[in-house]
Amino acid sequence: MVAARSGARTVLLERYGHLGGMATGGIVIQIPHMSDGGTEPVIAGLALEWLERLDVIGGTLRPRMEDIGSDDPALVARWRRFMGNVVNGLVELSKRSFAVTPEMGRSSGEARMHMRKAMNAMEGSNGYGASHEQGLAMGSLNKAAMQV
Repeated sequence: MVAARSGARTVLLERYGHLGGMATGGIVIQIPHMSDGGTEPVIAGLALEWLERLDVIGGTLRPRMEDIGSDDPALVARWRRFMGNVVNGLVELSKRSFAVTPEMGRSSGEARMHMRKAMNAMEGSNGYGASHEQGLAMGSLNKAAMQV
């Protein structure tokens, strides 16, 4: 990307029909946690540029940069209602399909547990604990996604 912007003739190759991971391939617009558990953002560079461009057309669901790390009860309550959307979707799918295996269900359950712990840590102003639990939740979600 930098080479192309600098004027070099550039070819971008990708083995799939899109760049990125679950946010693009899975059409996931919710990017819930963008910090180190405190007030320091961890998304920057091209990823942040793309998110900001998508914001303009309503293509993301994420906290504003100035809200990252906030322990404002109203903000925590607002974002809490979105936590678990992916896991809840898998649970609902499992009720209607055999596509969700017991292993996927287990991974989804682990993700839900870690998300709950992350939210509790946020409410207790424990940024490190929230970040740690969210990392574990994302690991469990990735494990479930790999089983699809």
